[in-house]
This record gives sequence, structure tokens and C-alpha cells, in this order.
Amino acid sequence: MKVTNVYHKNTALLYDDLYQKGGGEKLFLQITHLCKEAKIYVPIVSKFYRQKLKSRNLKYSFILSFIANNFGNVGYKFSSFLSLFWFESLNLNDFELVLSVSNRFSHCVITPIHTKHICLITSPFRQIWEQYNINPAVRFFYSYLRIHNYVSARRPNTIISISNYVQGKIKKYWGLNSIVINPPIILSNHYFINKLDNKFNFKNKDYFLLVGRLNGRKSKYFERVIKIFNKNGINLVVVGNGGKYFALKNKYKQNNIYFLGEIDEKSLFNLYKNARALIHPQIEDFGLTPLESLHFGTPVIAYNKGGVTDYLNNKVSFLYDKTNEIPGIIQNLQNFKFNKKAALKILKLHSIQKFEYNLYKLF
Repeated sequence: MKVTNVYHKNTALLYDDLYQKGGGEKLFLQITHLCKEAKIYVPIVSKFYRQKLKSRNLKYSFILSFIANNFGNVGYKFSSFLSLFWFESLNLNDFELVLSVSNRFSHCVITPIHTKHICLITSPFRQIWEQYNINPAVRFFYSYLRIHNYVSARRPNTIISISNYVQGKIKKYWGLNSIVINPPIILSNHYFINKLDNKFNFKNKDYFLLVGRLNGRKSKYFERVIKIFNKNGINLVVVGNGGKYFALKNKYKQNNIYFLGEIDEKSLFNLYKNARALIHPQIEDFGLTPLESLHFGTPVIAYNKGGVTDYLNNKVSFLYDKTNEIPGIIQNLQNFKFNKKAALKILKLHSIQKFEYNLYKLF
């Protein structure tokens, strides 16, 4: 049975913001497809997502969205913190079901007794729980937010974590139990491409792939890998934008390092299909890109921490504990036999239908 059978008109969907393009946004949009009649509440929405959801009943804050969209990263962070008050001011008395997807404040909504609130946590707010190198004034402010975050985490009736890794964080930071439901693999079009797009002018097809936003902590993991390829001369293709994009592109100008920025989905699928392997060096709360790579029959070289440990195994990937292990893995890759049956089994466990069914069981 599909989860859409139990959604009805008095359902509300909540998310922290639709501003960037990442796994959390993909997951939330997929849930909106499953709940076609639900009202959607998101405080910060970019023009791109307003256009994408123009046919839906979308409620957002004009002021917070204006600040985020017009004052750069500072404006986005400022409006993100203010969204806490926006969520707590919402009147959700008319809804029987509230489904929030939260990595900051959407779980903080206050619902009446008769309303069932199910919250899917992609991560407890990383900035206040996992950031330590900050000045005393900010640390004091974060201490208040941690107390509030801890208390408000008890408002939902049911908490879902997207991986065992996130489940551990919820237990550690909030002292709460949660149910693990992995997100589905979400591809808008299932392309299977045999030829490399000639607009990417590589010397040959022998390349490795990095995919992700070049921001903050993630860019540090990416740079460690880029340094390795900077030395060994093997082609490395880096896909993704972010605050560190131009800094990294200007720093590593070697002919074998290709920074493509943000590209369309068809081109990305093309790159997955023809790469020797996807390298996934960061700690992710779940990690959708390795699943996408498996979908196109490409093995994954991944850091052995975070959400990817829920589904990757030695039949479809190499898991490493230290970055300096990567050169040895690259040398051994030619002897690796990718197990398509194992990959298919993983993909079936992370299908949209499986995700719907797991959600349905909670109602």
C-alpha cells in the first residue's frame, strides 16, 4: 500500500528551508510528491523552489526569504536562526497530521493534542551541536539554543532518523530513541548512458569523480582528495558549487583536475556512468551520491564513517579509514569486480516504494 493512501487534505509538511540544492531538499521534494494535497510550510524559499512548487499550497515568510536571497551567506544564516520564531508561531490546529523534515528548527512547531506530529531528522542542528571553534559570545548563544533544541525535540510524537549514524546523534544530544528509515534514491530520469558527453573534453575516460557542495567541512575532505590527484596525475572531475569553489579551482590548476561547478542532471548521470569510481571522502548523515553511483554501475571509494556504512559493502565499494589509503585503493581498483546483484539489492532496499511503505507503517 502506498503512503499516499493515508495522506489527506489536513496534512501539513514542514521543512527548514528550500534554498540550496542537496540531499535534504531532494528528500523533502519527494515527500511533497507523495503528499499531493498537503499544505507546505517552509520559512525560507528561493525563487527556484517557488517556481518548482508554484502549483502547490506553499506558505513561506516573505521577509526571511528576502533576507536570505538578497544578502548572501550572512543573510541566509541570519534568517535561518530567525526561522525558529516563525515555526513556533505557526497555527497548526486544523491539521490531523504534521510531517516535519528537520535539520534545524522545523521540529520545534507546537501542535495541539489531537494532531500527530511525525518528524524525520536528517541531523540535529550541526552548527550548535558540532561546532566548537567559536568565540565565547557565540558559544553562550549556542548554549541557549542547545537547551531549546533539547526541549523542543520532545514535541514530536515520533522521531525518524535517516541513518544509524543520525540515530546515534539523536540519542547522544537529545537522549531520545528514534526509528531508522533510510531515504530513497531519487533520480528524476533514469538515464543509462554509454558514451561520454563530448562537451567535457577529457584526455581519456580514465577519471574519478567527486560530487558535492564545496562548503565548510565538506570542502576540507574534498581538498584532501584533490591533493592526492594533484600528485598522481590521474584525472579527477569535481562537480558542485559552493563558497570554496573558486578558491579550490584557482589553487589547483593542473590539467588533470576538472572543476565543472553545478551541472545539469543528465550530464551528472553521464559522468557517474563513465567514471572509474566515485570518491566519497566526507562524513555524511546519509549520503545519496554513493547510491546514485551504484545505480549507474560505478563502484564507490568511501570514508568508513557516517550514513554510508548503512548500505555500502565490499562487493560494491572500498571503505577506508585514512585518506592516505586512497592511492593504494586506486591501484587495486583494476582487479575489483563490481557485483551488480549486490548493487541491485541495495538499490531495491532504497527504492521510493520501500520508503513509502516504511513511512506508512508509522500511521
